[in-house]
Amino acid sequence: MKEWLSHTADRKDSIGHWCYTGTLNFCNIMGSEIDTKSIEPVRNAVSLFGHKGDQKKYHQSTSSKSDCEKELEDLTKELANCKVQLEAKHSAHMQALLKVEHNQKMIHELSTLLKRSDIERNKNMNECSECNALKEELKSKVADQNLETVKIRDQLSHVLSELKAIQRELLNKETELVAARDSELNALAKTNQLESALEAEKEQKEELLQQVKELNKVIHNSKLASKLATLSEKDEEIELATKATSQVQKQLEDMRKDVEMLQGLQNQPMEKFTLADSLPLEPMQANETLILSEHSTINAINHLNQFNIDMELNERKIMEQSVYIETLEMELSQLKQELVVAKEEINSLNITNESIKSELHETKAQLNMNKGSDIEAQVEIALLKSQLQEHRLAYGHVAEVDERNSENNENDHVSPKYIVEKIHGVQGLVGEVGRLSELALMKKELENASVKISELRARAEQALSRAELAENAKAALEDKIRRHREHRQRRRAALTALREESTPKPFSPSSSYGQGTPKTYQPLGKVLNMKL
Repeated sequence: MKEWLSHTADRKDSIGHWCYTGTLNFCNIMGSEIDTKSIEPVRNAVSLFGHKGDQKKYHQSTSSKSDCEKELEDLTKELANCKVQLEAKHSAHMQALLKVEHNQKMIHELSTLLKRSDIERNKNMNECSECNALKEELKSKVADQNLETVKIRDQLSHVLSELKAIQRELLNKETELVAARDSELNALAKTNQLESALEAEKEQKEELLQQVKELNKVIHNSKLASKLATLSEKDEEIELATKATSQVQKQLEDMRKDVEMLQGLQNQPMEKFTLADSLPLEPMQANETLILSEHSTINAINHLNQFNIDMELNERKIMEQSVYIETLEMELSQLKQELVVAKEEINSLNITNESIKSELHETKAQLNMNKGSDIEAQVEIALLKSQLQEHRLAYGHVAEVDERNSENNENDHVSPKYIVEKIHGVQGLVGEVGRLSELALMKKELENASVKISELRARAEQALSRAELAENAKAALEDKIRRHREHRQRRRAALTALREESTPKPFSPSSSYGQGTPKTYQPLGKVLNMKL
């Protein structure tokens, strides 16, 4: 019995030691610390059984049966206690095994997570290197874009100043165009008035031509009447002269007869004295009659010469009037041609005015479109400026975060939050690059708008030059019309003078040739104030 008890004690000691050493080795193998509080009762039991076994071996010879019985009771009690302790230790050992299995699973999961984190760390490191390269490229691009934005701002300010100047010029041009339209309307009204005046002048010219024809007829009739009157006067004067000469001849014959009779009666004494008293009176009368007849003939000859001179002057006047009428007809034909040319010029000016008006409407529409596009561009530029400022602030914040993370991650430990923030920053920079490309497109659109504005300026200058040419042409037409009016007034004055001079005057022949006084005739050149 003692041997069995000693064997069981040794076995218990070996089992407890094995369990203790096994747990320690397992913990050393796994490299982890396990709670040993649940194993301490086993240790105490092993130490107790070992100490008692040694005492029993030492006191086997000296022990007695009473002691053995007491020891057996104690041993039974201790065995029961050991069984209870073993069951508790077994349950604790099973729990420890379960914990170990759980810890192994956790270790496996943690190892897989570590591997994944290493892979992700390598990927993130590569991405970070790529992001750093992209960041440097984007920094260089942002610097270039900042320079370009400064240039674009300068260009935009210059373009805005040019647009303001162009708007002012356009307002001035619009005012000038309104004034030009008013002048064109006035010129059109004047042209209409001039056309009506020219039509009235045509009618007056036709009336004047008819009057000139009538005057020519009257002049021809007056010429014929004057010639007939002069011929009748000459015939009468010739008849009177013949009668006077016949009377003088008769008187001379009577005087001859008287002289012959005086010569025959010279021998008679008393009759001689009576005849001598009567005869001296008769020769004196005959001489007086002869003298009177000679004077009358001389006066008649002078009157005939003066009449011939007057006829020549009248013929000259008629020739001058015919020449002047021919010149008037030539001037009428020239005026008709000038009227045709003026009408053609007026039509061309109307066409140019219509083209200028259409161009002005087109330029106004294009300017309105450009104004709308300029306003939209200014709004977009303001929005892009605000977005640029926001992205600059965000980029500065990202740079600060990068510096902080670089300081915190000197041992190549990268956090996922940092990577996510960096990716968002890169995406924001990519969006900024897209917006900068939009800025470049806006710059091109602004350049195209400036080119269109320069074209509109050239068109407006051409329209102004055309308007100036039209005004000059109108002024030239007004000068021509004024000259035509002055010429018409002069012609009317000349025609009135011709009418006054062409009216036939009643011929009043002189009753006596001795009382005829020479007439003074005014030449046609003095009447018409013409320089021949």
